[in-house]
Amino acid sequence: MNREMIGAEAPRAGRNCWFRIFSIELLGFGLLFAGLWRVIIRAGHADGTGPDGGVTAVLLALGVAIGLLGWRLSLRYRNRTGYARAQRGTRQTIKYVAVTGVTLLLLFPALWMLLSSLQPSYRLMQMPPTFTLNSESGLANYVKIFSKPEYVRYFINSFITAGSTVLTVLFISVPAGFSFSRYRFRGRNVILTSILSVQMFPIVVILISLYTFYMKWNLLNSYMGVILADTTFALPLAITLMKSFFDTLPRSLDESARIDGAGRLRTLFRILLPLTLPGLVAVGIYTFLSAWDDFLMAMTIMQTNAMKTLPVGLAQSFLGEYAHDYGALMAFSIAGSLPIVLLFVFFQKYMISGLTAGAVKG
Repeated sequence: MNREMIGAEAPRAGRNCWFRIFSIELLGFGLLFAGLWRVIIRAGHADGTGPDGGVTAVLLALGVAIGLLGWRLSLRYRNRTGYARAQRGTRQTIKYVAVTGVTLLLLFPALWMLLSSLQPSYRLMQMPPTFTLNSESGLANYVKIFSKPEYVRYFINSFITAGSTVLTVLFISVPAGFSFSRYRFRGRNVILTSILSVQMFPIVVILISLYTFYMKWNLLNSYMGVILADTTFALPLAITLMKSFFDTLPRSLDESARIDGAGRLRTLFRILLPLTLPGLVAVGIYTFLSAWDDFLMAMTIMQTNAMKTLPVGLAQSFLGEYAHDYGALMAFSIAGSLPIVLLFVFFQKYMISGLTAGAVKG
């Protein structure tokens, strides 16, 4: 009986030992963090009005000393029964708490935007800000943005330009990626490098020249102008992704199709293309995101209110010279973000597999 009691008390003693040492390490970390925080505050006061340097030095010294004490005690008692298990459990709990905290921190702006879209604009300017719903909260901002035809037109224009850009990029990138992956021809590396070099130039650099060309070609204020511009900047990465994805497919498929009498186009569209579905989805989602979020090109090319896309209309409709309608702005932002969220929800598996598979070879 005594042996059973001793055996049961041993793991408990090890756990208690770990929690005491963990408390010491936590205290040392807290003192060290407080000291570093005072150092940062003091560095921001060039006139010397920050926290006292002596207290800061004491906090840093105590934090280091207590941390070293906890580390030495951990080395001394780590072999006790139950100590290692309690240590692993605490570390796992800390990991979950940290992941949950980071997730909530990243989701907080989206939550704030959602709550703000349900509030009247004057409440959003109050200090301190409030995050609760009351009797004034509702869907009035959503009714406002969807009841005006010009706001709905912004969505339609964005869907037309983004969808057409996706189709154009896929139509070009699929045969281009297949050619760069399967065939060796003179100037192949030079052409591929030239295509990739397009991404070296910021959009702002070519806006003036592009506007001049579009004015001569009568492409201003047209869907075709925005589609061509967005396609140009989405193609380099799309071709690279499709080439890398085709590189992962074994060449024995091509040889088997050739033996069966299939030509190049039939091999591409009937045999290889169904296997590249994750790559196609990844390229399509990337292109849609790029075209949907485009602001500079659309603002430069689209000149009338009826042709504006969602980002341009969002910036120019709710931010006035003397007043800003933040409630409607947040509601418009939520509605504009919804298609992107739905894309990730329904096609996340294909997108991840497409990006990772295309990055394995080539």
